[in-house]
Amino acid sequence: MYIVNELIKWTGLAKVAFERKEYRESTFYAGKILEHCTDSMEHYALKIESIITQSPSDMTDAIRFTTTLQDRFIDNPLFLFWRGRILLYNGQADMARKYLRQALALDPDEKMYGNFIKSLSKMEKAKAAAEELQKTASTLDQAIEAYAGCLDFDPLNVEYNQSVLYNRACILSRTGQNDKAMVDLDRAIKCNPEFVAAYFKKGDMKLEQKEYEQAIGEYSKVKHFNPSAPGLGEKIRHA
Repeated sequence: MYIVNELIKWTGLAKVAFERKEYRESTFYAGKILEHCTDSMEHYALKIESIITQSPSDMTDAIRFTTTLQDRFIDNPLFLFWRGRILLYNGQADMARKYLRQALALDPDEKMYGNFIKSLSKMEKAKAAAEELQKTASTLDQAIEAYAGCLDFDPLNVEYNQSVLYNRACILSRTGQNDKAMVDLDRAIKCNPEFVAAYFKKGDMKLEQKEYEQAIGEYSKVKHFNPSAPGLGEKIRHA
């Protein structure tokens, strides 16, 4: 009876921690539960989601963890769904879609699987439409609005979101909305701390504003992550 009460307590603590965005805590409590409920895919899913959300720009831990589960849960649709998402976030889109389709095939009544697969197509179409609007000066405001819609799809898909934020920042900069552009670039960097293009753009904007020390600071970050970035040396000399 004692362990049952502990499991109930840990489950509650894990869910509360996740809702509060305390992902290390939710990972910890999910792990405690799994020490006793070794076949509970529901709790494995909670731990997987906590690991992903804790560090959405790096899927190393999530891939390692789900690889240890693969032989046991290869026919479990919930496992396949989360493994597919991890692969997607790791840049392995084709393999990701395979896992996601397998999850849906095993449980076609689970709307979460079908809806997520549909959202992938919607995301790409929405981004392509925004990029098309970005090409024409007269539709830049529409492009900004379209990119805002793109950010509503999947907050964990940092590769997609960083690209959307960077594109929108370029439009905002082009239309003189530099403060908003900087906010988007910082958000893009938060998605991916090694996002060289965002640092480069920040450096260019600071250079245009004659804030030379800050420009050099941004270009130094570019140099750290990509020392051979085209045009970097010339930019630093101008700053």
